[in-house]
Amino acid sequence: GLADRVGLQSVQFGTACSLLNADGGRLRDDSVVAVWAEESATNTDADGTGDAVDYGEHADVPLLAIDGNVVAVGSLLVDDDTLQYNADRENEELLLNVWDAKLGGSGTVLWDETHNEFNGLDGFSTFAGYASENGYDVRSTADVASDLGEADAVVIPSTTESYADGELDALASFVDDGGTVLLHDRADYQDDDATSDLNAVASALDAPFRFNDDQVVD
Repeated sequence: GLADRVGLQSVQFGTACSLLNADGGRLRDDSVVAVWAEESATNTDADGTGDAVDYGEHADVPLLAIDGNVVAVGSLLVDDDTLQYNADRENEELLLNVWDAKLGGSGTVLWDETHNEFNGLDGFSTFAGYASENGYDVRSTADVASDLGEADAVVIPSTTESYADGELDALASFVDDGGTVLLHDRADYQDDDATSDLNAVASALDAPFRFNDDQVVD
């Protein structure tokens, strides 16, 4: 996986969900999965609603996938709460490596605050500062469709509101024109996430992966 290739040893996918394929089944495609959970990890239907796909015991559980300019991360990964327990800053290094691979080490990255996200940019201040130190102009946006013209990438963290058709069309055109979209979901403890909304974005971008409505545990 990506973490192994760049020599990272302690990346922590806290409060994580797994990924699925575009049909809602288990994602097994090594060509798109960049990070797998440890072999000891399993996934559970954390909210008890019966809508999670079970990977079973001793199965590889995908956590991060990349296809073209679309990235899916089954964790917020670099929010301030997580980074206080990630003293080696390897979570930051992992995500910055993804940004560098997609954006070439510089560019304008929008952080979407349009859809009542669980964490706005102020909840990722440590990573935003680190990315800025490494060549990126990180900005929040309250109108993602209108602001895409000035961006090289957009980050969409776990949301609580769906995207309108016009916004989905704008994001699809953005990717077609070379822009990068990074989707971050999280584990669903109390059925209060919006996995279906992020999956609607992934579908509009014709990505070969979706988010699972589950929790990965190890």
